[in-house]
Amino acid sequence: MDKKKLIGVVVSLFIFQLFVNAEEDSPAVYIKASGFASPLVEQWIAAYQDQYPDASIRLAGKDRKEEAVELVIRSYDPEEIPSGKEVVYTGRYALLPATTKDNPYLNDLTGRKWSKKEVRKLFFSGDPLEEVKSKKEKVEDKLTVYAGNRSATSVVVASHFGSIPSDLKGARISGDDRFLLNALQKDPTGIMYNALPYLFDLETRRLKPELVLLPLDVKKEHQELFSQPDIDRTIEWLEARTAEAVPVGYIGFIYTAGQDDRLDHFLQWVTQDGQSFCHRFGLLQLDPQTLAQQQKKLSANRQFLTKQ
Repeated sequence: MDKKKLIGVVVSLFIFQLFVNAEEDSPAVYIKASGFASPLVEQWIAAYQDQYPDASIRLAGKDRKEEAVELVIRSYDPEEIPSGKEVVYTGRYALLPATTKDNPYLNDLTGRKWSKKEVRKLFFSGDPLEEVKSKKEKVEDKLTVYAGNRSATSVVVASHFGSIPSDLKGARISGDDRFLLNALQKDPTGIMYNALPYLFDLETRRLKPELVLLPLDVKKEHQELFSQPDIDRTIEWLEARTAEAVPVGYIGFIYTAGQDDRLDHFLQWVTQDGQSFCHRFGLLQLDPQTLAQQQKKLSANRQFLTKQ
């Protein structure tokens, strides 16, 4: 081989090896997920890695401190977004009221259709003077409301009913909202609002066998959603309309905008290709308006990085 060509080949191989080493040495982007969003995040990462095999996106382990993680996904409370961070919404979750089949007041709960106003009286403390005036014991006086302690779900439920979390009646359960299910197993008089991924079996797509949904005041053609619950029909129904007594919250990634092009690229993928996985895990896709806003925000972040 010509000496000049040989030198060129050696230099090319050297540069290629430097590039490979740089890729190997580059720290991975870690994503921390918890609660009902975790399975969806795992699916997003796996699908993204399939499409982009060289991408270094990883799910953070439980022992990894949150401050060392570039992205965090959770059902968020807007008041808790750290200074200097921003949130990119990537999905929605719906909350439905439920109890167990062993509730001694089940006939009272399922024998009527609950309007938003009636559900509010069921779950929230009212005017003490009005409560004193009413001497007749009602079904809401016989039940125990279970809600998350300082959870984003409680914030969303309270906000939807024009109230604050501290006005929720009953007992507070610390930790993830899946523990509300345990509370209802121990107390048959319990009722709760919880997210679809915790209320439904994601394999069978049916309501978990020990649970019963409180029938909400909806049109006749939609009543079957509560008497014969199916998660896919429920998601389709909720994505097509706003239901009065069904709070809906957002999940989102909280991160430092413009910090890393890899983060913005992954998030853009999630708001595009990744939306197709939401239903499988019991979550709603973003509504068109919110989706367009998030994609516009991410495009602006990437343009900023390109100019630097």
